[in-house]
Amino acid sequence: MNSGGCFLLVFGLFWSSITLGFDWHIAQMIRQRLRAESFATAPGRVTHCELVRTRGRKGGTRYTPKIHFTYTVGGREFTSETYHFGDQSSSDATGAERIVQAYPVGQSVTVHY
Repeated sequence: MNSGGCFLLVFGLFWSSITLGFDWHIAQMIRQRLRAESFATAPGRVTHCELVRTRGRKGGTRYTPKIHFTYTVGGREFTSETYHFGDQSSSDATGAERIVQAYPVGQSVTVHY
């Protein structure tokens, strides 16, 4: 095999591994979200909601909706900050702001536990 063919083979394997890794990550997030749909539910209430801005690894701004809520199961009150599985930060402020606006403090929510 000549050097050009060898390069293409190595590059193809490298590219495939990155693509498969990304696909696996997306598939895991989808699996977790679908699995959560089968969990029991309880009524909850938003207790805190804000848009957090942080610096990303490459210097850009990241926007993360931080939502806290309480819910009661079997007479015990619980709190959580898990809005849904997966990374919620984004470089898109508009999407994160929409999430924050959709969950004002005091709003009733359905909690999957």
